[in-house]
Amino acid sequence: MVVDVAVRNGTGERIDLGSVVVTGRDAEGRELARVFDAEPPPVLGLHGTLLAGRKAVGGYGFDLPPGSAREVDVEVGIGPDGRPSAFWSGRIP
Repeated sequence: MVVDVAVRNGTGERIDLGSVVVTGRDAEGRELARVFDAEPPPVLGLHGTLLAGRKAVGGYGFDLPPGSAREVDVEVGIGPDGRPSAFWSGRIP
């Protein structure tokens, strides 16, 4: 499973995209293993620096074990400075 994550920098400062942490969990709450060689295109995640007012998109691959429920939760956190995480929950086709 590949999830595209978009980050928009609404601050007046640069953001280090290396501080972005993306976590996937299955319907039972178990953390999903990251996959780095999934298709489509490389799932390299976000990296580098994002300028103020700009947007970046990165792919994150996760291993959803066979037979597991197709419901997943994805959490996206940016840095340790108290910004709230963003969450998405849904069914994978």
